[in-house]
Amino acid sequence: MSERRRVSTWCLLLAVAGLVLACKGPQAGQEAGAQQDVDWRFVGDDSYHDFELRRVVEDQLLDFEKQQDRESLLVDAASDLADHYEAEGFPEARVRYRIERERRPVRVVFEIEEGPRVTIADMHLRGNRSLRAAELLPLWSRKRSGLLGTGDPYFVRSELESFRMSIRARYRDRGFLDVEVQGPHVEREAKGSTARIAYDIVEGQRYVLVSLEVDQDLLDAVPEDARAGLDASMLALKPYEVLELDAYRNRLRKLLQDHGYPAPSLRLEVKVRREAKPGEVRASLGGEAGPRRRIHAVEVKGNDRTAHRIIRRRIDIEAGSWYDASKIDRAVSALYLTGLFARIEVQREAVPGHDADLITFVVEENEAREVGALVGYGSYELARAKLFLADNNLFGIGQSMRLTGKVSQRSYGADLTWREPSLFASETGLGVTAAIAQREEPSFTDIERSLAIAFDRRLFEATQLRFGYAIARSDGSDIDVSLRNLVVDDYLVSTVFSELAYDDRDSRLFPTRGKRALLRFELADPSLGGDLRFQRVNLQLGFNAELAERWIVSVAVQSGAVWTKGNLPVQERFFNGGNATVRSFDQAELGPKTLLGTPTGGEFRNVLGAELRFPIFGPLEGAVFGDAGNVGRAVEDFGFDDLRYAIGGGLRFVLPIGPVRFDAGVNPNPRFGEDDYTLHLSVGYPF
Repeated sequence: MSERRRVSTWCLLLAVAGLVLACKGPQAGQEAGAQQDVDWRFVGDDSYHDFELRRVVEDQLLDFEKQQDRESLLVDAASDLADHYEAEGFPEARVRYRIERERRPVRVVFEIEEGPRVTIADMHLRGNRSLRAAELLPLWSRKRSGLLGTGDPYFVRSELESFRMSIRARYRDRGFLDVEVQGPHVEREAKGSTARIAYDIVEGQRYVLVSLEVDQDLLDAVPEDARAGLDASMLALKPYEVLELDAYRNRLRKLLQDHGYPAPSLRLEVKVRREAKPGEVRASLGGEAGPRRRIHAVEVKGNDRTAHRIIRRRIDIEAGSWYDASKIDRAVSALYLTGLFARIEVQREAVPGHDADLITFVVEENEAREVGALVGYGSYELARAKLFLADNNLFGIGQSMRLTGKVSQRSYGADLTWREPSLFASETGLGVTAAIAQREEPSFTDIERSLAIAFDRRLFEATQLRFGYAIARSDGSDIDVSLRNLVVDDYLVSTVFSELAYDDRDSRLFPTRGKRALLRFELADPSLGGDLRFQRVNLQLGFNAELAERWIVSVAVQSGAVWTKGNLPVQERFFNGGNATVRSFDQAELGPKTLLGTPTGGEFRNVLGAELRFPIFGPLEGAVFGDAGNVGRAVEDFGFDDLRYAIGGGLRFVLPIGPVRFDAGVNPNPRFGEDDYTLHLSVGYPF
């Protein structure tokens, strides 16, 4: 075993021991050795651990420890436990409690009779001629059994009753006003673990909207060129649908609010004639548009730090113009997008003696200054730390400045970034970053000093475009003798780049669902002020999905290629292997090597990874994964030939800063000089 392997193994063993001690140590908020005021016992809880049941009724238990004469808290706790079991598919669960006050400390015992856990083997809808089961069954919100939630649904009475009400509401929305939904009818053997459920649906006749009469004064309040979609005759003599009428009313209200009427009052009346065949519905929409109002002035309050002009230029509302709700909504959205405000409230106040209103934007500013420190560990960099200082509202004008310092046992660096989010009052941002970094690679040490200028613009909700210019000086040292012809000691590279990013994940640290994509293109040329000429493309794709509660599958693809004429320095090449790529290899150890076994990198690489995470105990998660990847010497040979693989599993201990991750990746087909397996310890999910 190599020296590095021995060091990594001992670090991993110490880390795992620490996690075990953390899981078995005192709970948060308790000092070691502290005595509990109440001895809590759960008897008969065969399906759950005691700690899971304690979490269900934690508030009641804590309150009872403080006020042990309030036995009503135990009544509530027993009821909540029974509800919990019922919601998990135990329809016959019963929970009782008893107090043993003669003991010290006082003992409270919850006696649980779980009964059988019941699943639904068949769900049958009868009588639904007009709406297919494929449309109605998605209304059934259900919890499934089996691995990853792929088995039959659990029998939960509240879910079945909600399903009945949802079926009825869907039919009424579609014009079946007399619909009856009978059920659920349950077929189940005594003490049986499976049930069959049926609902009988008596649809009745479908009603027709004979007419929709709209008060002409309301229509006249909307300018003629803005009345698109307000022709009420388009809805007449069609099946009556509640959503269609609601949509028409909301459309008319919005048009009134956009044309000077801030508070229209609209009344929709529906008269049903059941004796007709088919049944008839006559609807009328009346009310008052209310007084038409102009904007007297726009004020801003609550901005203690942010300059008034920074806020005002995002509010496209002028004094003397008619009230326009859409403009106000756009202004609120623009202010939230700055990231400067936690809450925005719009107030409207009539100005005495004028047919105009004062519009006030009341803002609550976010905390602008940030100071933070993070510590972690990586299987290659070993111990590492990061410190950052930031001001997200520099001088109160919405600009930001962030200073970040990083240090590990193999690298150090710092960068300073200034950003203007709204360049020349537009939706385009500008950022400037200066950085210095030194990193010890397996075969050389690289020192890089760089400056980058980038423009960015949000195209859609989760899509952003960046483009800019970067210049960097790279200085290699401690170069492995076998790489002397690949490493350039000192060179300058200047690039123009563009980057298209998409990210709709629900969390960056703990993603459970969502997608991400990144496409980056770089062009380096001596005419831009550097020494190298190349074109480089990087593509990253990722997908996360929650199969069941805390069962997360993640899939990721990375691909990159560089085209060049002449010899490309090793610092600009692609490498593979490590805790976030193919995990059966150490850092950069996958791919071409010199005769002495030193990684040389290549002109292209591919990485494919898939991981399934699942809960084990409290904050401890397990994972199984599979990775594949390659590195090619020449871009002309780009492809997925000679893929190397990793299969394995690991543990994740979830902390607020991210998961502490231990992975063991097995190489299913090791070659000469390669390890059979590799261990990794790091912070953060691999992708």
